[in-house]
Formats: sequence, structure tokens, C-alpha cells
Amino acid sequence: MNCLVLDEADRLLDLALPTSWRTCWRLCLRIRQNLFFSATFPPAVQALAQGLLHDPLRVVVEPEPSAAPVIVQRVIQVDAPRRTQLLRHLILTNGWERVLVFVATQYAAEHVAAKLNRDADLFATSFHGG
Repeated sequence: MNCLVLDEADRLLDLALPTSWRTCWRLCLRIRQNLFFSATFPPAVQALAQGLLHDPLRVVVEPEPSAAPVIVQRVIQVDAPRRTQLLRHLILTNGWERVLVFVATQYAAEHVAAKLNRDADLFATSFHGG
């Protein structure tokens, strides 16, 4: 059996490629199975499928509902030299396995991660755009 598979069919339309892949469509064998895959199925893709496919079957997979994670936010004022000390204390005494710390700069992210790794024996890594 011959197949034509279009993955991310909605993106093909977003990228203004319908004329390009219509050419591919015409070059394929006439008898084939056509498969469109898309996370979203906007009206433009639906119209395209109806126009190009014969007796199409649509399969929809509904996402499993998931409970929102419990996120606790706190603000604690502390003088700058003792911030890492306080962070280490909070992590260890509360048994936190994952902590996200927001800082103002890339340098600060790297600095805090290095201090936690070095002085607090905790695994930490900086996460930033650089």
C-alpha cells in the first residue's frame, strides 16, 4: 500500500505551503492512503481534508485531565549576604525536591547556582536565555 503522510498539517497552512504540497499531492500515486496528523484541526485544515480526502475518518484523542500542581509562593525579606543561607535552610528543612528561584540577571542565576552547589551541597543549575 502507498501512503502519503502529512504530519503537522495545520503548520503547512500556517507556513503558506498549500500550493507546494498540492504539487506533491498530484505527483503521488492515485491510489494511496492519506494520513493527516495535527495537534489542532482549524477550519482551514478541515476544509482542505474534506476537499482532498475521500470518506475521511477523523480520530480525536482527548487529553487526560490533570490536576494543577500545588504551587506555594512566598516573599521573605532578608539582607543580601544571607539570601543563599536562607534558601539552603528552606530547601533542607522543607524537604523540597524542586525549587525555582527567580533572580534579576543571568549573572545572578549562575552565582546562586554556584553557591548552592559549592556551599550547600545541593544540586543547582542556572536556567536563562544565554
